[in-house]
Amino acid sequence: MSVQRKPIRSLVFAYVAILATNIAGGLLVMPIFLQLLINTCACVYIGCLMATRLETDDDKKIRNFNKSLNEDEAVIGMSEAKKFPIIASCFLFGIYLLYKFLPKAVFMGIINVYFSASIVLSTSGLAVELIPFSESLTAIIFSCKIPSFLQDLLEAKKFELSKARIICIALVAIPVGFYFATKYWALNNIFGVLFSVVALKSLNLSTTKTGLFLLWALFFYDIFWVYGTDVMVTVAKNLDLPIKLVFPYLNAEETVAYSMVGLGDIVLPGLFISFCLKYDIDQAFKKNKVISSFKDIELNYFNLAFVGYFYGIIETFLAMFIF
Repeated sequence: MSVQRKPIRSLVFAYVAILATNIAGGLLVMPIFLQLLINTCACVYIGCLMATRLETDDDKKIRNFNKSLNEDEAVIGMSEAKKFPIIASCFLFGIYLLYKFLPKAVFMGIINVYFSASIVLSTSGLAVELIPFSESLTAIIFSCKIPSFLQDLLEAKKFELSKARIICIALVAIPVGFYFATKYWALNNIFGVLFSVVALKSLNLSTTKTGLFLLWALFFYDIFWVYGTDVMVTVAKNLDLPIKLVFPYLNAEETVAYSMVGLGDIVLPGLFISFCLKYDIDQAFKKNKVISSFKDIELNYFNLAFVGYFYGIIETFLAMFIF
């Protein structure tokens, strides 16, 4: 039996929206608010739908593999959620100290090498899934276990190579090299979107309680590091890395300036929205043992959570504009 994995809804509109928004932003004909709203919502939409594991077999029946994790995927339980704000704070403050006390050339050299490797490996893995390579090209030709002390840093337990992966690494390395040579904002956004999608595909919440706890904990984390100190803003503004999406606009002096949104504002709410989508799918399969059409799956919780995120972005921008 052969299977074909596909998202529960089409992603074409979301891809087109991101492309059109960034082109319009580059031409300075789209308000910054619309750039931010469309890019963030489209990233969450794509990431959530690509995180589902629905496959259609030869009998045109849909099968649900949401509870089957790949090697590069992880589940965030309550214990991990409790540690996350502390680990994130240590990492953020560590980057801040390195920026303050290391020579800039040394600091940026270390950061560029680490993020270059991360971008190439993560995006090439996503490209292998999206490009319809033949089975002979996707067959594993090399595999090795990553040392345990590096597994958390690299967020992987083993490294596998196929001919398709080698092709994708070569293809991805070219724009990555161009980005680090030019720091062009559009390439930053491309890799930022890819990072967000990979994160949403790779991370899963264990329960609703875990998701709510994580969101509330990081709410206070943001308040402290953004408004209580200069750490978050300093790191975000001075690291020319795709850890944020940037949006060009004309300021009062009629010169091009850039606004930004951190990837955390996409990925972290996106994890909860993705959890709602998987819950909807699981409930549909409990009610109907056999599902032959995606239309038979009602996405009530996903739709509500996604609309809530949409309005949350609007309210955040209004608060920044008014106050």
